[in-house]
Amino acid sequence: MSRIGKQPVLIPEGVTVTVEGNQVKVSGPKGQDSLVIPTKMRVEIKDNRVLVFRDREDKKTKSL
Repeated sequence: MSRIGKQPVLIPEGVTVTVEGNQVKVSGPKGQDSLVIPTKMRVEIKDNRVLVFRDREDKKTKSL
């Protein structure tokens, strides 16, 4: 099985990522976008990386 979901996402230069509650906003030189994260997931920004964690280990949460 793939473990790509466990890898941190590097934030390139010129790109800004903010987390406000359960919404993640990304803006950069090519535009901006936002995404609502399910309540079972948690997003953190540390050391110019985006980290995604899940709060539960059930099948539905793992599929997210």
